[in-house]
Amino acid sequence: MAITRLGGANAISGTLPAANINDTSIGNITALPAAIATGKVLQIVEDTSIDSFSTTSTSISDTGYSITITPTATSSKIIVIAYGNWGIGGTGRTRIKMVSNSSGSFLALNGEADYAGWSGSSTGLCWMGSIIGVEPTIGTTSPVTYKVQAACISSGITWYVPIDNSYASIIAYEIAG
Repeated sequence: MAITRLGGANAISGTLPAANINDTSIGNITALPAAIATGKVLQIVEDTSIDSFSTTSTSISDTGYSITITPTATSSKIIVIAYGNWGIGGTGRTRIKMVSNSSGSFLALNGEADYAGWSGSSTGLCWMGSIIGVEPTIGTTSPVTYKVQAACISSGITWYVPIDNSYASIIAYEIAG
């Protein structure tokens, strides 16, 4: 049946044959409109098997926080959160960063690119630490590994990431782009 315009500026009535309409029922819907699909969490990967790591070195090194995620779309965004009980043995500053094998370093934390520093005022300072990385467009559907690296800025201190493995995790979220 044809659509007929009835009285009024915007009053339209009539029916369209179902065969002429895509996705006419919930059972026929094959995809969401782009505006609805973006921002949706596509997958979550978590690893809680993180061993204790410590360093006195001023050279950046891997901490053992590592996770691999295989994106489902090249337009996806990846958010990675690593957390645990971190600590300093001594008084000084430390640095920490997150890197990926697809784009290199990508972390911004406390307004600094790549590195974040903390100052300890007493020996044995311990706190719940976290580091968050965001890769705005992944650009691949191959597996991507994210890892946390750390170093001491000050000499004569020890940096524990985590101080124990009882409360440590790294989580990767794939978000539809």
